[in-house]
Amino acid sequence: MALAVRNLSLTRSAPTRRRATSRRIWRLLLCASALSAGACGHTGPHARSLHVVDGTVVRSEPVAPRAYEAYFRARLAMEQRPPELEQARQQLDIALVYAPDDPQLWTTLAELELAAGDPIAARRAVARALALGPTYAPARAIDDQLRDARLAGRQQRKATTRSEPRRPPKE
Repeated sequence: MALAVRNLSLTRSAPTRRRATSRRIWRLLLCASALSAGACGHTGPHARSLHVVDGTVVRSEPVAPRAYEAYFRARLAMEQRPPELEQARQQLDIALVYAPDDPQLWTTLAELELAAGDPIAARRAVARALALGPTYAPARAIDDQLRDARLAGRQQRKATTRSEPRRPPKE
């Protein structure tokens, strides 16, 4: 009986056999692709979103190429001796046009403002960086540095006001 069934399948026409084989191949391909998608499913952050900044691994999405170019030029200007702060500020402004939601750019702007001697602008920039990336380690470090400087300034003011003799009230 099995021989008879085999003979019946052999008697099928060639186009019918090709269609059946083609259907089986497509089913296998669909199953294989479904299995590979499940088995190779990506979990966790993509490798391109992980970066090392000052020895710390941080996660951020890749920025636009023009933003990265402007950031790189700003970094180069800041590393010059003496630093070319105005050129760096212009490049960071360009970078922020292309990637306004990148905490690294705002942190770099805070570094620039600190180097320029403007702690108020540095606080604004680091606050924006922390709003965009609350766990961004470089922004936290600059925020701590600004907080420490602010506390040291308050303590120094208190010490100078205590050391000055009190003047008697005028009559």
